Amino acid sequence: PDLDTTDIVMDGLVSMCQVIHESVAQNSAKFLAEMSRHNYVTPTSYLELLGIFSKLVGMKKLELTTARRRLKTGLDKLLTTADEVAKLQAELATMRPMLEEAVKESVTTMEKISVDTKVAEETKALVQKEEAQASKKTIETQAIADDAQRDLNEALPALDAALQSLKSLNRTDVVEVRALQRPPDGVRLVIEAVCIMRGVKP
Repeated sequence: PDLDTTDIVMDGLVSMCQVIHESVAQNSAKFLAEMSRHNYVTPTSYLELLGIFSKLVGMKKLELTTARRRLKTGLDKLLTTADEVAKLQAELATMRPMLEEAVKESVTTMEKISVDTKVAEETKALVQKEEAQASKKTIETQAIADDAQRDLNEALPALDAALQSLKSLNRTDVVEVRALQRPPDGVRLVIEAVCIMRGVKP
């Protein structure tokens, strides 16, 4: 059989066959003496031995080849992973300043939001207070306006009556009033009111 091996291994195989041959010959003689039975050692036995050896060598080669292939695949993956890790580390090193800057900006933004929120709450409270005051003022103003409207409604008939009385005055009535040395209180009150309205000292 084709062992496909080196000279060193082949020399060892020859030596092994010699040892086995001598050992089998000795043990066959012993077997014949003790058991009175012959054991024949033929070239076929050695060919079978070589075939088994060749088969074992092939199996071991296959195992080694498979193991080497797996090892190479694992190493390739490790190398690829190492390259990817190196790239990621380089990218991370490049992005680290940007990340740190982003974190700083986030902290600054959060602080500003906190301050703005506080100011907004204070402003809201102030606005609500001013709205309450304005609402109160509106109610008070409306009450004053209602009172003034009631007073006006009450005064309008008197004004109309006064205008009608004024229209009925004539020169003689004015001369009569001027001729009074001590006019009645009602006349004095009216004259003083007219003077105040005209900007003349009563």
